[in-house]
Amino acid sequence: MEAPFRPVPNIRPWLCAALGALFVVMRAGATVAVAEPSDYMISQSDVICVAEVDRVFGRRPFTNGDPPELSLTVRVEIKGAKREELLRLSWVTGTPLSAGRRPTNQDSVRWRSEPVMPPAPKTRLLLFLKREGQQVESIWGMDGPVFIPSPDPRMIEIIRGRTWLEFKPRNFGEVDASRRPIELEGTLMNHASDSMSFDLRLAQESVELPWSLKPRAPRQARFPAPLRLGPNERRAYSIPIEALSPSPMGVPGEYWVRVALPARVDERSYAFSLHFRIAGETKLEDAAAVSWLIFVATVDSIIPFRPEIGPTHGVMLGGHRALLGDLNQAPPGNVYFVDWHTRLPLRPRRGGRYIFFVTSDWWLYHVAEMNDENLRSVEAGLITPKREK
Repeated sequence: MEAPFRPVPNIRPWLCAALGALFVVMRAGATVAVAEPSDYMISQSDVICVAEVDRVFGRRPFTNGDPPELSLTVRVEIKGAKREELLRLSWVTGTPLSAGRRPTNQDSVRWRSEPVMPPAPKTRLLLFLKREGQQVESIWGMDGPVFIPSPDPRMIEIIRGRTWLEFKPRNFGEVDASRRPIELEGTLMNHASDSMSFDLRLAQESVELPWSLKPRAPRQARFPAPLRLGPNERRAYSIPIEALSPSPMGVPGEYWVRVALPARVDERSYAFSLHFRIAGETKLEDAAAVSWLIFVATVDSIIPFRPEIGPTHGVMLGGHRALLGDLNQAPPGNVYFVDWHTRLPLRPRRGGRYIFFVTSDWWLYHVAEMNDENLRSVEAGLITPKREK
């Protein structure tokens, strides 16, 4: 005999503040899940845990107006629940709310009539719940109850960190790019009553390089060892911005960096953004790290500068030899005839032999005199260099 089910929980006032969160919707039947909860969702949850579905109760066919009830066992505790604790959760999906307008009675009737496909027994769910006494109900977001199906260990540890750990930058959004390596100083705090590990292998960093440059291959990040913090401990800590970057930081210009941490940064977010400038001359090993094609060639002829075509010389090249990439795959107009802009550090000289650095968009980014010292600097920035003979 199936146990009775509880009525659909009311949408509480705290739901309204959650509507700004961004969700990825996955529909299989009427299932709605989030790819990653917002910091607001985490902070509003009384219970965060990974629970396994034991049984599904209720009368079929299930709808939002006549929903199933799940019996679950907590397998991984993060906040507000104990391992092996039993939970009962009314399972509805979707929402009667409509983007940009208040829901109508018709919206509510439509939502209540929508079918519900509950998760099967043995399914594991990362849940975000409100608790009142022995009763729990899901935190609601823009697309319905918030949960993550079949969470992997990495996601579980990210949520654990964002629940209990906090990093407060000393000067928010500012770094001193004149000091290398580039780091963001601050204070790391553990708000849990148990020890916690802060592991930057769980962080994600994205970088926009100067001139929209793109490295030919992602750079291997260098992660520091995880830091263990005792209960309610705080400690000075520096985020190694340069070491975590998937892109090399060296060429002069403006950088925009975004870092998502396994910890909250303030009351609204677990990510921070930085904008800084690296000054100085371009080093050849740095130019090589962001080039997709590098070749040596000799200037055959120079078309005189004409103001109507912009601050550039047209230069014919010959005697090519590739150091990186395939010359045959490059557009001929960007290899055998190049636009030599005035922002380049050298002026073209007929008969001069130069090293040319070409970006992913096939424009000439940098140029240097061809000599043994410069060639060694270029090779230092390459993984599999080809030596000029």
